[in-house]
Amino acid sequence: MTRASVFQRLRRAACAASALYGFGFPTTAAADAPVPTANVSPEAAEKTEVGATALGSAPLVPRQSRGYTLGGVGFATEVILSPGALCRRTGEPCVFGSGAGIFATGGYRFPSGWSVGGTYEMTKHESNKIYRLAMLQQLQFNLRYLAPSGRAVAPWAGCGVAAIGYGESWGFDTGGGSAFLEGGAEIQLSRSSSLRLGAAYRGLVFGGYVDSATQKRPAAFAQTLGLIVALESHDF
Repeated sequence: MTRASVFQRLRRAACAASALYGFGFPTTAAADAPVPTANVSPEAAEKTEVGATALGSAPLVPRQSRGYTLGGVGFATEVILSPGALCRRTGEPCVFGSGAGIFATGGYRFPSGWSVGGTYEMTKHESNKIYRLAMLQQLQFNLRYLAPSGRAVAPWAGCGVAAIGYGESWGFDTGGGSAFLEGGAEIQLSRSSSLRLGAAYRGLVFGGYVDSATQKRPAAFAQTLGLIVALESHDF
């Protein structure tokens, strides 16, 4: 075997070993190559961010961003704390008991959180069968304040006055006025609706009258505690 043939065989063996090494173990440059990333459009990224915000605790719409109108309907109760002189005589049927009913409300809320509005409420009351359908009707004028909040739930408080009438069905046997304090929490349900929960203390003044059972009723000051559940819409 000549010296040239030996060198030729060694050269072929080195080439084969180099090929096997490159196949089994990637080079450093290949290992350090950056991994390709998926292209995400700005529109898709914005949608993802909006969805994450909606699932979090941030409000759907800032309540104090601008002024807007309010309107809604709800359910109310009037629990008698004191009927006053309407039911003071011993053995005399009480003409004014607790009741429940519905109301419609509307108003305008300013960017500061203050709102003004009106409410018509009618509640059916227990009257010990003196009336077949004893109804208390109220036309309320209210002033409310909704506290600033970074969440979907915000506290509110308010006050107001009302003209009232009480009697059989839609008629009035007596009338008067009332003043009230109220408060609770408002829950934002969507961009255009909210749920308002609360309670109200009312002082009602009734004029003297003769009821349908020919009982003479003196003027009276009654007190009630009302519960409020209202579904309201707004024009954000």
